[in-house]
Amino acid sequence: MNKELLKRIGLYFGSLIILMNAIGILAIHSIASGIILLIAGVFMLPITRKQIAKQFDITFEPLTAIGVFMMLYFTAAIVLVASVDMAAEGPEMLSPYFE
Repeated sequence: MNKELLKRIGLYFGSLIILMNAIGILAIHSIASGIILLIAGVFMLPITRKQIAKQFDITFEPLTAIGVFMMLYFTAAIVLVASVDMAAEGPEMLSPYFE
């Protein structure tokens, strides 16, 4: 198989996993972190980056795309921890991790 094809399949597969995770977080825990993670998952799709690059006449280096994804991913994680910690059930949910 072509190396470029395997890379695209991996990116689509990883993006779908992130999108499914985002839908789960959106439904169960935090709306804000779910939406941020949805944006990160959609950004990781190759077709989305290609359309952004075409629309704004820019190019995405691989490290730039990874940096944007990681920034959105960590932002979603921080918002999720903050929302769970402030919720009434937060301390009970987080207590197994801090014992």
